[in-house]
Amino acid sequence: MELHQLQVNRGLKKKKRIGRGGKLGTYSGRGIKGQKARSGARFEPIIRPLIKHYHKLKGASFISAPKAKISAEVNLSLLEKHFQAGETVSPQSLVEKSIISTRHQHVPAIKVLSDGELTKKLIFDKCSLSEAARKKIMEAGGEIISEPAKRGKKTKKQLSAEEIQEQQAKFQERQAKQRAAKKKAIEKRRKEARKSKGKKK
Repeated sequence: MELHQLQVNRGLKKKKRIGRGGKLGTYSGRGIKGQKARSGARFEPIIRPLIKHYHKLKGASFISAPKAKISAEVNLSLLEKHFQAGETVSPQSLVEKSIISTRHQHVPAIKVLSDGELTKKLIFDKCSLSEAARKKIMEAGGEIISEPAKRGKKTKKQLSAEEIQEQQAKFQERQAKQRAAKKKAIEKRRKEARKSKGKKK
């Protein structure tokens, strides 16, 4: 017999039957009246219905949508060691050379940092760069084809004085039209009410 063959014997403890005299006495440990004192009263746990409503994951490659983008950092010293002059540095090429690994079957976003020296002319594509790393790349004669777009906060457009006046005038026109429409509707109702009263007489 081995450890994985051991099983718990769950049939040792018998269910306690209450309400048939004995040490528990008058109310058999159930208290006086109420739902908990009745037979067959079962309460559903509070957390269980909440767990049932959660979305189920769809396997190892599933990543729920609004999570932060996974990124990997690469120093210039590694690029100097693994790349030859004229080669392109991109997330895909870094994965192919085993400098970085995929995360959840997805290629992570790359940020190049300035640690180390760079003497080779390299072409950078779809990599975000620090300011110090950018200077070193340009000094070595490298090229930057494209960088991923930075997600910044949306700033409100500042309006000029003329545009603000135009908006105010439009708003006042709308309000005037709404008031006129309300007045017409009220007058129609009054006329209809007068006509109905005249017919009844």
